[in-house]
Amino acid sequence: MAFNLQLVVLLCVSSGLWMGANARCPKKDECCMACPDGWTRFEGRCFKFHFGPKGWCDAESQCINEGGNLASIRTVKELEILRNFTKLTTGQEARTWMGGFDAVKEDCWQWADGYKFDFDSWAPGEPNNYGPGEHCMEMSHTETQPINDAPCNIEKAFICSRDLERKEA
Repeated sequence: MAFNLQLVVLLCVSSGLWMGANARCPKKDECCMACPDGWTRFEGRCFKFHFGPKGWCDAESQCINEGGNLASIRTVKELEILRNFTKLTTGQEARTWMGGFDAVKEDCWQWADGYKFDFDSWAPGEPNNYGPGEHCMEMSHTETQPINDAPCNIEKAFICSRDLERKEA
């Protein structure tokens, strides 16, 4: 009987099925999750501000190269934190690229990271696709226009986001 238990444990450990094999850091234990150096943690994600400036596509490419995407905004609280984060980082109220876009189909907004787009805190009258096609989301710091659509080729600062990564204790 003891031999059978040892065999089961050995098979589970060798196949990666033994959850207790790394008892110091269970798979879903967020205490063992962290952001890479240079990133800031907030509500289970990591954020990194870039002074840029870059157009939206180049900013998204840089975020992808760093293991993330342009940041999606998942809650009103997160929007406020990101606005404050940007102001503290830059010392000013810089317009900043976020991960929203509707370049695939007009008025069908998506997040670059694939998260469900249910954002509804646009500035009054936005998104309006004004001018030569505004297909990318920018964050500003004015109370009347916190989120706006803008032409994607304009170069601005940007915020990348990525998931936490597992760290050994």
